[in-house]
Amino acid sequence: MNPITWRQEHQVALVIGVLLGIVLALAVGFMYDGIHYATLNRWNIGSIFRWGILGAFAGACVIYIQGLLRAS
Repeated sequence: MNPITWRQEHQVALVIGVLLGIVLALAVGFMYDGIHYATLNRWNIGSIFRWGILGAFAGACVIYIQGLLRAS
């Protein structure tokens, strides 16, 4: 199950899953960290980056596991 050898539509689904994971995790991170639009100048970039990476990993895992389940 090498994602590089997947068909193009599965690779696109993986990228979309990663992007949706990033967006959802950033939304959760903003709610969890108490960041509001009024405090734009005080955002912690490290925290935002960590939430984005976590979401990308979660989105990629969901698509990868779905591919594994379909292959078996």
